[in-house]
Amino acid sequence: MLIRKPTVADGPALTRLLGDAWNAAYPNAGLGISPELIAAFTAAYAQRNSKPDANELFAKMIVDPNRVYLVAEIDNKPVGFINAIRKSPKHNDAEIVSLYVDPHYFSRGIGYALLTAAFKKLGATNVHLTVASYNERAVTFYERNGFRKIPNSDHLYQISAAPTADSTQPSLMVGKNAIPVFNMIHLSTAIIS
Repeated sequence: MLIRKPTVADGPALTRLLGDAWNAAYPNAGLGISPELIAAFTAAYAQRNSKPDANELFAKMIVDPNRVYLVAEIDNKPVGFINAIRKSPKHNDAEIVSLYVDPHYFSRGIGYALLTAAFKKLGATNVHLTVASYNERAVTFYERNGFRKIPNSDHLYQISAAPTADSTQPSLMVGKNAIPVFNMIHLSTAIIS
């Protein structure tokens, strides 16, 4: 496995990978989050990311000095990625914005390799993230790697395939058809062991 910085050419593959990961992780019949809703959301996201200005934004993101964006590759194929940002370099805080692994490559150490590489590059003491509370695979992964739930951080994100009034992106907003999430934090100066 190779961990590397992404290129603009990786954009379409990473968008597909994100869609596959969302389709594997987020449908939940008990919460009314159907596979069709997730598929519509990821299709809208992919459509939005196919536009030229999306490539420009991605190109800026991958060279942003406050951002750590890494791709895991096996046999010249992206199989996972992590996107993290230094929220407050002065206070040594960072946030894992996204960490996704192709579901066909689950349980092969790819998420751990990406997380470890990102921690080394971030150099942050406090690393935050948000995770769907019912995504047991992700919650277990993060707990195993030193993250703990932040008390009283539970909240809801509504998913919608339609763009909001102030954005052309599919939306994640509070409301009906909501994904229950909570925040987690890793409080350590040590690299994940």
